[in-house]
Amino acid sequence: MTTTARTRGALLAAGAAVTAALLAPGLASADPAPSNPLLDSTCSFAQIDAALQQTAPKLAARLDKHPRAEAALTDLFNRPADQRQQAIDQFRAEHPKLAARLDAARTGPHADRIHAELATVADTCHDH
Repeated sequence: MTTTARTRGALLAAGAAVTAALLAPGLASADPAPSNPLLDSTCSFAQIDAALQQTAPKLAARLDKHPRAEAALTDLFNRPADQRQQAIDQFRAEHPKLAARLDAARTGPHADRIHAELATVADTCHDH
């Protein structure tokens, strides 16, 4: 199984909730949205996870319950920053129903708070 196929499978299996919490505020869609500062970060997933544990423990706890999502995010953040959005766009194109669920989370009632938390994680991940 290729790394891309493994990433797609893990994201599907883990469900949209955890992935949406970490990525939905910045996933591409037809509507303009705030960018996701983590996608542009040069931090490793280990650094992001450490910052997440410290600055957004509720999000970290949700992610900790889904090891397959953690594995998929590790794979995503092992890619160079310029390839991450491309991988997400490919995943969205191949899974339009899940993409619609992610878009709904991106504009949901907690999106602004989550985006702010992820911005803090991106700002502090180099410290870990």
